Amino acid sequence: MSFKEVAILRKSSKLKEAYEMAKDDLHLDPTNIWSKRSMAWVLYALMKENSTIENYDSFINYFNEFIALELPGDEDVVFSSIGFQIGSIVFALAKHQENTESKIISLYERTKLLEIPVQTDAYSFVFKAFHKGLKDSVHYLDFVDWWGLENFIEDDFIKGEVNGKQIMSVVEQAYIAYSKRLLLTKPILFAGLQVIPIGGTISLDIDRIHKFLPNLDEIINKYPEYQYPIYFKAKLMLAIGDQENLLNVFIPFAKSKKNDFWVWDVMSEIFEDTDENKLACLCKALSLKAKDDFLIKVRTHIIPLLLAKELYAEAKFELDAVIELRLKNQWKVQSNLTVLQEADWYKKTSTIQNNKALYNSYKTIAEQILYSDLPEEIVVIEYVNSEKKIANFIKDKSTHGFFKYSVLKTQPKLGEVYKVRLEGESGKQFYKVYTLVKVENHSECKALKLFSGNVTVLQTSNIGFVDSVFIGSDLVKKHELVNKQEVSGNAILSFNKKKNVWGWKALLIT
Repeated sequence: MSFKEVAILRKSSKLKEAYEMAKDDLHLDPTNIWSKRSMAWVLYALMKENSTIENYDSFINYFNEFIALELPGDEDVVFSSIGFQIGSIVFALAKHQENTESKIISLYERTKLLEIPVQTDAYSFVFKAFHKGLKDSVHYLDFVDWWGLENFIEDDFIKGEVNGKQIMSVVEQAYIAYSKRLLLTKPILFAGLQVIPIGGTISLDIDRIHKFLPNLDEIINKYPEYQYPIYFKAKLMLAIGDQENLLNVFIPFAKSKKNDFWVWDVMSEIFEDTDENKLACLCKALSLKAKDDFLIKVRTHIIPLLLAKELYAEAKFELDAVIELRLKNQWKVQSNLTVLQEADWYKKTSTIQNNKALYNSYKTIAEQILYSDLPEEIVVIEYVNSEKKIANFIKDKSTHGFFKYSVLKTQPKLGEVYKVRLEGESGKQFYKVYTLVKVENHSECKALKLFSGNVTVLQTSNIGFVDSVFIGSDLVKKHELVNKQEVSGNAILSFNKKKNVWGWKALLIT
């Protein structure tokens, strides 16, 4: 056997001679592992030399010969080396783009026959190459399932940088691409019925989505800095009709992208057409800055909702905007749009200049959706500064402070009880209020209680007490209270700054 001679020729780049000598050795003893290894390394060198688009056919021929060797799976070094060469030619093909998909698929089918060691640089390189070449292909899902999402290496989870610009990690790119391909299997719906497109059927791969979602959850939990996996989880849940807890899934992403119109468009899909939140989301989307071309889908979505509410002027504005934009861009104007223009409501409705009033009227409702994941708390209004639109509140001894209510459609009053969603920093008294709903039943409010009994009035200071409830001089004077008079009313939990203690203070005498 000429193993040493073959190695010397190969290392001297005399590949043709090395190949012929290794071939002769293999012919003499086809089962000899050393003969196989010798030929494997020669084939590796030849594949490396031919890993270009121009030499694709030669690369494939040598690749076929390598596969035919049937090396045992523990030949890690040579398999890894071959993996890098496969990745190199796939990258070259993907960069070329024109009519290369069939060639990349051919390489993929052969690569599946190799035992490239998983969770290695070589295996990662193979993924990166085929990801680039197949991410827009119907074969992408099969490729990723074969490669295995569990086989990423540590570096794959780290964000990269190109020309000073930060780019997503390989892992995030993979999960996004996989999600997109799953969503492309979503059935087309019209009037609630599935439509079979011309030229074939579209079937939703529900089983695959269910298998993928736990992987997506793991990435979301382990890598919260990845922004888009949450978005695609929401889209996948929408696709399979799993809307239970969907809002809570999508809200963290929506908060981080709340100034992007398309986030609100997606969020609108969570709600039924009859839910006011759907209209609110679309109004919010249209209130944000974006090119008119991008907003055409949102405008189309909002028209039937406005018609259902008999907001004809607003619907007419959106319809005209859609048709005008389609004509301007020489896009097709669908028949359902022209039919609406022929309707009586359209002809009888005056044209308005814009829909800003509509968008603003739903703005608060939409923004409140973002904070529906915050717990609702029961508070009582302790003080109101109507000029500055500030209200002091108290929930209990640990949660109290003030908030601005100018952004809300509510004018809180002293002693009123509200269900609120608040957000504030520990140790600070200023809170942001996102929802404020008046509550008539005050029994759930821990900071408010009823009291009754005989009042003790201190003549020197004109203040009073009913047991432990303090009655300020303003109430004593207003109700002309006298000593031992029987009174009742509401008391609010109050902090005495001078004595540094909590107590109860009369809020209202009934």
